[in-house]
Amino acid sequence: MMQNQSKVSRWRLNVIVFVILLPLLLDVQLVRLFTPEYIQMMAKGWRWLGLPAVILMIALYATSFILILWKGRVRLAILVAFINCILVLFSPFLFLADSDTVPRGLVIHENTPGIDVFCNDVYLGKTPLEISEEEFHRNVKPWGSPPRQKMMFGGEFITENTRQYRSGLTDAELRRTYIPHDYFGNRRYSEQSRFYGDVSAFKSLYWWRFERNGCAAVAAIRHGAIRGRLDGSLVYPQWWHPSLEYPAIRQYLAHLLHNLKRSNYQPSLEWSIHVAKASGLLFPHLYEVGERDSRVMKALEMAIQTGFGINEEMSMDAWEAVLDEVISRSKRYHSFHTQSPESMAMDFIIQHNPKLIETHFLEMLSRTVDPWRVFSSGLNRSLTYGDTAEFLPLEYAVLKSQPPTLFKRLVYESGRGERFLSMVGNYSRPEALRLVQHYLDKGIDNRPSTYFGIHAQSQEKALGFATYLQNSALELELRRFVLQQAQLDSRVTDYHLREFIEARLAYHLTGDDAISLAEWIAGALPLGENEKLRFLIRIDSDRTYRYAEDILRSHPRYKVIVVEDLIQRPNQSLDRLLIDIYQAESAGVKFGEIVPITAPRKNVNVSRELIRAMVLCDTPHMRAFLEGIWNASDRNKIDLLEAIKVEVPRHFPHLHDWVTLISEIEDADTRLAAIPALDQIDTLESSDVLASWTRSADMAVKDEAEWAFAKYHERSHKAEALLAGGVKPDDLLVGQQAYVWDGENYVLEETTSRGE
Repeated sequence: MMQNQSKVSRWRLNVIVFVILLPLLLDVQLVRLFTPEYIQMMAKGWRWLGLPAVILMIALYATSFILILWKGRVRLAILVAFINCILVLFSPFLFLADSDTVPRGLVIHENTPGIDVFCNDVYLGKTPLEISEEEFHRNVKPWGSPPRQKMMFGGEFITENTRQYRSGLTDAELRRTYIPHDYFGNRRYSEQSRFYGDVSAFKSLYWWRFERNGCAAVAAIRHGAIRGRLDGSLVYPQWWHPSLEYPAIRQYLAHLLHNLKRSNYQPSLEWSIHVAKASGLLFPHLYEVGERDSRVMKALEMAIQTGFGINEEMSMDAWEAVLDEVISRSKRYHSFHTQSPESMAMDFIIQHNPKLIETHFLEMLSRTVDPWRVFSSGLNRSLTYGDTAEFLPLEYAVLKSQPPTLFKRLVYESGRGERFLSMVGNYSRPEALRLVQHYLDKGIDNRPSTYFGIHAQSQEKALGFATYLQNSALELELRRFVLQQAQLDSRVTDYHLREFIEARLAYHLTGDDAISLAEWIAGALPLGENEKLRFLIRIDSDRTYRYAEDILRSHPRYKVIVVEDLIQRPNQSLDRLLIDIYQAESAGVKFGEIVPITAPRKNVNVSRELIRAMVLCDTPHMRAFLEGIWNASDRNKIDLLEAIKVEVPRHFPHLHDWVTLISEIEDADTRLAAIPALDQIDTLESSDVLASWTRSADMAVKDEAEWAFAKYHERSHKAEALLAGGVKPDDLLVGQQAYVWDGENYVLEETTSRGE
């Protein structure tokens, strides 16, 4: 009787153990055995190996069940199940020996999604793009000869054939609109990297072309590689971002701004709709101009209101429609950018209806989401679950507005990862500060932490978290942490130290925050004096002048760094520093030495780069100093006009104010130097000056002014046609020359026609 009870008890125990081990026995990889792709791969692979492998796996599973349920051999069953899981996990490689028989596909990624992809002028879709070999060959027919195309070199279209340039130039400097490559040619998938711009590829049967918002892209010859990757049960070659550039974008932006300036910065309906629909290619450039020019930013806000139908008396349903449109675009573009029509629309929602953000955010969190996949990719990267398109705009809004009612929920969710923890870290509440401090203290510990479910992170991950967290209440703690890690003297921490400073500079700190950062950089950072100087001259603070001056007195040669960097990023707090450098150069002495003369210079002894940096520094003190230089001589006027002409295309609005002084020029040679600057300024006021100079008694001035005035009106017509859809951005480019294949190389089309 006792023996029967023992058997029954052991049988029940075996059943319990079997149920516990069932997830291991039925490994998720087993599902692959029954997918159509896996079966197709077996059929096309090594047939003599495919069937026995499947039979062996099924037999091992059956053995595991028998050993547990009937024999009670749990340890042996676990060993068999473990061997089987390994076999199932690596079984796809059994069928990849003959790679030419494997179903193949193409995955094209680009850093910026939403790019139109063409092959042999057949439209394939937008990036990220995935297409099978069968579908590709069904839609795209091979070309017998290379296409007629345009190529660029060094920002200008080249004037000689590529073979002559190839010997003396790097491949990265040569760019083309059609990119040759046969993705599905006869090559094995073991090849890990293959560039698409080799000379032999000119005879390719397939030519790729990319567009975005009507702008054709050009790509450097050897930028972008084909790499093999395992994706489920298929092996794809992957093209990892082809390093595209859009030569028409500058003209595109210039014509849109020309149209706006002609209307006195009051955007038309056509302009507003056009801009509101602009994606990541154009809008960031407009936004950058708007950050410098409040009139342009106001026009952008009006355009977003028009494009999204936003007004002061909107109903809740109308605001819901705006948010739905933002999320819909995020799904369409596979991304969300902080300088985009969508982010500006979110700003209006934050300002006028913050409750909508809270409601949608909480509703999104209430959905069932796989906890192992949520936010697994870390800060400032794409998420890896289905609600990414909805989460990104809401994350942006929560980070920016910090809704008080969401704080407790965010603390609870912070166990999911750094993205939620970074939201919590934006609050200046004691609980948030303690939570972040605990994460940083435990973040590089080798032992796991269970506090709020946050596990120990690697040093690099913790540094990345600290880098992009923006909270003035936590700033000292963040600096302490990053500096502590930098003292380990590793390349990783060195990189994150610089990234940490770059992130702070991107916040455009002012007041006490800017002074504190300048003091920390000057006194605490373990960097060279030249690196400290580069960071300091980007901080808009009166304290910056003192620190930069001290470094320059010890290292006068670093003035080149100051001038070059201030051309790229003007800083109004350093007007005195630039004037000091100017006076030292004018006097022919080193920086810091006594300048024997203080009057504006009479002769040309100053570098053009220094004049450019001074022209970009817009302060009353600098304006008065430059006006004194302007009035000193006509030669000085020509130097300043050259600097204005070069810098106006970067859209610094204060340069338009020079039109008043330019209009007073009487000397003919100086007027000739001023006409290109007026052409670049491109405002109603500059066109009025050109119109008056078309009546000049000097024929050279008259002809040049007439040419520039005609160009002004031509831009007006093209800008209107651009908004009406009659002109594409690529049509705005001038000087494009086509190249054709002569059987051996690309040559100018006009050269070929003359030979015929």
